[in-house]
Amino acid sequence: MSQVDLAAQSGVSLPTLQRIESGHANPSLQNLEALAKSLGLKFKCEDQSVDWDVLVSYGLPLQSQLPIKSLTKTQGELLKVLSGACSLKKQKKTDPELARKKEALIGLLLALKLHYSSIYRKLCQKCPIADRLLPKAINGKHIKLKRLAMARLGTYL
Repeated sequence: MSQVDLAAQSGVSLPTLQRIESGHANPSLQNLEALAKSLGLKFKCEDQSVDWDVLVSYGLPLQSQLPIKSLTKTQGELLKVLSGACSLKKQKKTDPELARKKEALIGLLLALKLHYSSIYRKLCQKCPIADRLLPKAINGKHIKLKRLAMARLGTYL
């Protein structure tokens, strides 16, 4: 199928389709759905599930239920697992376990923001909601969790 045919079938303008294909535009969900439908595909957008044990192995200051996985830790992998965890901002559950995990995530984000700012900036580019997870007022618990996260991050960053 040509770009002209796809644009006509989907209702997405040809210039928009060309910018998307060349990587110069970010398509809206509406455009993605229209393009997928025209190609006979189903478009589905879901929240990522968070693997807390993997996050613990990357420095999240929590106790893991499982032995800490020995992973080859890289900045890219850290950004990948953290971007999934940032979906916590959208969840408004009153689950105490989730609240504890969110506090630990704040500690890890603070450690990155204050001591690994280039990694933190990359995270915010990949997942803009990460910056909004940080509270306006930092308390003693956040500082303690940040220190624990720093000790873990320091082993591989």
